[in-house]
Amino acid sequence: MRHLKRLGFIDCKPGTGHDFQWVLVLNPHHVVQRLGGKVQERYRAAWRDRAIEVGAKDLGPLPEAPKKEPNQVLIPKPKPATKKMTSKKSKS
Repeated sequence: MRHLKRLGFIDCKPGTGHDFQWVLVLNPHHVVQRLGGKVQERYRAAWRDRAIEVGAKDLGPLPEAPKKEPNQVLIPKPKPATKKMTSKKSKS
């Protein structure tokens, strides 16, 4: 698990008692693309051939990572004032 985390295939958060309480498995096609030259060419070629063989649809360019706004604080908009309806009693 530690090797998978170090290489970027998973992300994890510790819990009570162990380091891998919560594990997020990332898209392996994207991870291999990000690793780039760290993976030998013959292994990347074999991975690419197998992905095409099984009909993988996510081999294109990597999606853009969402841009994080530095500590953006959202201030709620004030609610518009509402008029109170009063009922008029008619004199009979």
